[in-house]
Amino acid sequence: MAHALELLYVLVLKDLRVRYKGSVLGYLWALANPLAFTAVYYIAFKLIIPTTTDHFALYLVTGLFPWLWASNALVHSAAAYRSNLTLVRKVRLPRAIVPLSSIVQEMVHFLFAIPILALGVALATGTTHASWIWLIPSMAVVQLAMLYPLGLILAASNVLVRDVEHLVGVALQMLFFLTPIVYTAESIPRAYRGYFVLNPFMPMIGAWRTALYRGDLDVAAIGRCLLFAGAAGLAAFAIHRSIEPTIGERL
Repeated sequence: MAHALELLYVLVLKDLRVRYKGSVLGYLWALANPLAFTAVYYIAFKLIIPTTTDHFALYLVTGLFPWLWASNALVHSAAAYRSNLTLVRKVRLPRAIVPLSSIVQEMVHFLFAIPILALGVALATGTTHASWIWLIPSMAVVQLAMLYPLGLILAASNVLVRDVEHLVGVALQMLFFLTPIVYTAESIPRAYRGYFVLNPFMPMIGAWRTALYRGDLDVAAIGRCLLFAGAAGLAAFAIHRSIEPTIGERL
């Protein structure tokens, strides 16, 4: 266990160093992407297509930051084995750690953004919550539990079919607009809400907003997230176990 954690730490640190090598702004780029998206969607949905959502910029930020962690993590984890070809082929290691390192790396970026989210909530609502101390780490663990099995499935599938890493980006672009990030869940027509409920990222984003806005835990949403994580975990275990012995040969 200790060896696996040490290996995970080394992989995450390596990826972060490579990613920001020679960069002037460094980790500030982790904030630039979601803030840029927030500005674009704020202009589109507040100024051009007016919305009545209170504190709309904050609403966008609290949805976009966890979403970008999820989407970036899944894109990178899908390509994790191919991106670390030499490591996977020549080093004996628990291969399931490789896609996990991609997800944890994106989690680190997200955690750097937490002060921005907390400051935004404080400025917009005039309140802060002591419960953030345990709520935010708890929510991060829940999201990690959801993303890891998905990333493991995508990484294994991409070994078999190289188109997977390209399809993931397309699928996530579609899923973004099927998740209440730039609109509220209440605005979804009743006739279609049953379909939206099938989206596992919908309760995840809702739970984040409940934690940040009210300093409370949305038990129902968390339950749905953990149920999805459990089902995805079983599928990931079966799929990865069947393909792991031949990953090096197939790459």
